[in-house]
Parts: sequence; structure tokens; C-alpha cells
Amino acid sequence: MKKVKIILVSLFLISLLALPLQAATLEEFTTFIEENFTQIDGENVFDTAIRLLTRYKELNPQRETEEIITKASGKNGRTSQVYELRYVDTGELISKRTESTTYYGTGEINMVTQKRFDKNSKLVNERKIKYYKDGRQPKTTKDNQR
Repeated sequence: MKKVKIILVSLFLISLLALPLQAATLEEFTTFIEENFTQIDGENVFDTAIRLLTRYKELNPQRETEEIITKASGKNGRTSQVYELRYVDTGELISKRTESTTYYGTGEINMVTQKRFDKNSKLVNERKIKYYKDGRQPKTTKDNQR
């Protein structure tokens, strides 16, 4: 029963109070609530949510982030973009994604490859979108097994 209350308060905080979770994962936030969730019986859920949100913000100040976009063009019309999300204060990498595009000789898009990386630059997932010159719907293949 206590787990259900913790989950409800977590959802309440996230949805109604619009908690900014840019630097924290849901797992980190849930762990924080479990560690700081002393007593809810007899206490108003809203008051508990406000108390926990205030305590969470005190212990986890929001860090400013920035997205750095690098674009490049290669031979045969190939293009690529790299999007890096970093903390402003330290320059530490939070996540990275790349997108590369190849074209048919007629200038139409042939293939788009999208890759997502974690903060250690380890590939998390990859998606390829194949376009056809004859008008067929594009075909998407995903690789989330990494």
C-alpha cells in the first residue's frame, strides 16, 4: 500500500506541479521519494507533495543545459548533423544523437540513419528510414537491442 501511495505522489508531483526532470531520471526521483517519504498517513497528499518537491529542489538544484548542433556536408550530397546535450557549467555530455542522410543521384532522399548515444557515447539505439524513388511508403528499421 505504501508503494502505491509513493507512486501516486510521484505522478502528482510530475504532472500537476510540472517538476523539471531534465537532470534527473524517473528512477532517481522515485528513489528520492522513497528515501524521504517518512509518513503520509494522516497527512494531506498535496501537502506531502509540496514538502517533497521543496526538499527535492533543495537537494537537486536545476543545472542549465545547452544543445550544440554540428552540421556537415560530404561527397555525393551526404549530410550529417550531431546534436549534443551538455551541462553549461561543466561541459559534461548528457546525451548525443546523430542523423545522416544519403541521396539518390536525382536529389531525392535515399536513407536517413538516426543514432542515439548515452553520456558515455555508447550507442543506445539506431533507426534507419529507407525512402523509395517509386513512391512506396518509407520503410523504418529499428535496433533497440543495445
